[in-house]
Amino acid sequence: PNPRRRKHQRRRDVGGGRGPPSAGGRINGYGIAEENLRKEDGDEGGGGGSEDEEESPWDVVRRHPLTYAVIFLGLPYSLHLLRLYLLLRKPHWLPASLGPILAGGAGGGGAGVGGFRAPALRPAVSQSDERQVLIVGSMSSGTSQAASDLSSTFGLEVGHEDTDASWKFVRDGSVSWFHGIRFFPEGEGEGEGDYDDDDDEDGRRRRYRESVPRAVCSSNYALISSNRFLVNPFGAGHALFGTPRYSCSHLHPNFAQCWMTECVRMMRDEYGCARRGDCPTPFRRTLIQAREPLRIVESLVAKYCRRNRPGGEEGKREDGKEEETDPPDSLMRFLGALFTGQHDFGEDGSCSSVMANYVLLYYNVLLDARREGLIDGLYRIETAELCDVADMAGLTDRQSAVYLPNHERASELCGGRGRRDDDGSEGDGDEEGPSTRPGRMGKDRNVINKGRVDIGISLGDRTLDKRMKALYRDLGYDFPKGR
Repeated sequence: PNPRRRKHQRRRDVGGGRGPPSAGGRINGYGIAEENLRKEDGDEGGGGGSEDEEESPWDVVRRHPLTYAVIFLGLPYSLHLLRLYLLLRKPHWLPASLGPILAGGAGGGGAGVGGFRAPALRPAVSQSDERQVLIVGSMSSGTSQAASDLSSTFGLEVGHEDTDASWKFVRDGSVSWFHGIRFFPEGEGEGEGDYDDDDDEDGRRRRYRESVPRAVCSSNYALISSNRFLVNPFGAGHALFGTPRYSCSHLHPNFAQCWMTECVRMMRDEYGCARRGDCPTPFRRTLIQAREPLRIVESLVAKYCRRNRPGGEEGKREDGKEEETDPPDSLMRFLGALFTGQHDFGEDGSCSSVMANYVLLYYNVLLDARREGLIDGLYRIETAELCDVADMAGLTDRQSAVYLPNHERASELCGGRGRRDDDGSEGDGDEEGPSTRPGRMGKDRNVINKGRVDIGISLGDRTLDKRMKALYRDLGYDFPKGR
């Protein structure tokens, strides 16, 4: 109860002058000696001061526990967002002397191998501005490791499954599996029952372009509805291809529907855009990252179709390998939607077959795009040198570099190989390169799934085995004769 209300209630209870006033005391309007009233008030407060004054709003705010959360969490996060806003959106507002302090080691602002330091401040990059390189490779092919290697070695702002340069340092490119959908053909392999017989080819392509994005986003809608913070299921999120247009809030009760609307819009823009020539975000060079296909299949089976995690005994066979389970329904719906009409994953007999068919479909689409001149090169992550990848990405060629400080750094680290002057002639770089020359891609390997599953040579289907051997040949691998 309010102390003042309690005090006034007491005054009414003892009001009317009941009881004699203290000697020499002054009587107030309630007929109570003020000296006695002050004494009672002092007793209520524990002998410390008067409660005649109410607690000020500042005292309430200062003592509230949320105040500490704002000070220790909200304020630093706000400063972090302000830093990103200035560096990525409004770098022209910053003086040159303040830029390196705010940039720190972010993106091209930090010193990389060889001690070369690029300018900390660089122009803002919008979604429609050209980036240096896009590297596409299957899930579990080492895309995360490749993005880390390129960023740490050459100081590039390369993201993993992200191209939103308005809030993240991805102004030089991305390494992604899902960006491969820009090379998917439109209207090929679709079920005939979904279209009218009198549809012309353009009409079929338009309807296919409408149906696939909605099917892919709908396959993930249940996951988003149950967990609104899972914004990138299977690496396919509503903010993957740029800044969301609708600013969906995680706290909004209709977040899942907002996510769905945003996802469909971005998928429509991105799906098959390389073949149409209207991709929202262009890249100077596009590369394929390959990994031995059966190793990808093993990794995906261990990730999605194993009964226990490393260190557990439940679900293991007599040979020590883990029991294979059916793939999650959410993944089956997602892959079925992504390759609409091209393959029925529900007919595959095992998780290994599902993953093998996904790898075959995905890389064959990319290889077809390379044959058509839509993709510039291919490297195998097991043997590729970082400088070889930099060459293919156009970093060591001045005329192919989007951001010249990146070219200067890559040329210095790689000993001038491939470096060209303004007139197109070869530069006079050190042929052997510096002692700190970068080494091979993927030196820090993820071995969490090692020993958990071994597909072996045969996948249990002669047709599937034959197609897998052909993919090995097309990617430049030797199919293993025995293990």
